[in-house]
Amino acid sequence: MANFITISKTQTGKALETCITQILENPKIFVFGEFLQLTNYKALGPSNKFLATLNLFAFDDYQTYIKNKANYIPLTEKMAKKLKMISIADMADIARQNLQKSEIIGQKSALNYDDLMK
Repeated sequence: MANFITISKTQTGKALETCITQILENPKIFVFGEFLQLTNYKALGPSNKFLATLNLFAFDDYQTYIKNKANYIPLTEKMAKKLKMISIADMADIARQNLQKSEIIGQKSALNYDDLMK
């Protein structure tokens, strides 16, 4: 993650958007706040779909993406899987209960539980 932060500090425009794509696809990065605090990220502006997608991963869930796809970049398979995993973790944290497989799938109908377990 430190490498991405260092690289991100010097990027703007399309190069920064490429960094965001790489961050969202990276299977080891699940914390996004440090990126969102960087001045050049903020400079992309609230209407930038790459910044909106980074905020989606930081603060929202997969269902938000499904309901508002036009506001975000198209998710790659890796990104979609990661956002689904974040969504499940957020549900578990909020509920603070032992979720059953059927409950998870029932709430996240687009989720394929078996694909996430690979």
